[in-house]
Amino acid sequence: MIILELAPQGGMIPKNKVTDYMAWGEALATYNIIQFFTLTYQAKKGQETELDEEGTIESIFLEHKRSHPKHDQIPYESWHSRVSSVQHIIQEKGHNNLPNFIGVNFSNPHDPETFDVYSATMLMLLKP
Repeated sequence: MIILELAPQGGMIPKNKVTDYMAWGEALATYNIIQFFTLTYQAKKGQETELDEEGTIESIFLEHKRSHPKHDQIPYESWHSRVSSVQHIIQEKGHNNLPNFIGVNFSNPHDPETFDVYSATMLMLLKP
């Protein structure tokens, strides 16, 4: 099943994690898919988010009871359907989260017939 959303500039885009991964913004350009899933989470945009004139995120701090620094907030690219309502938050250092890939097992790297599929899968998961 494919879910489509209306993009802010018009047209339709698929609603899925791959689209989210493609639209995460420059601040996460060095993250691969596994890092994206384990080191960030989605949250509704708050009023604490500030962008400078160039449209890049500035780190700001929450006025919190314990004065903890606020997690970095990463906006989606402008073409994403939820650019005005949702953003990615980078988890705090030391946070542990394990990905759970649902579906069939990865191809066998030792089988010559499936080695290309295995290599492509690993590149997709591990290369930013």
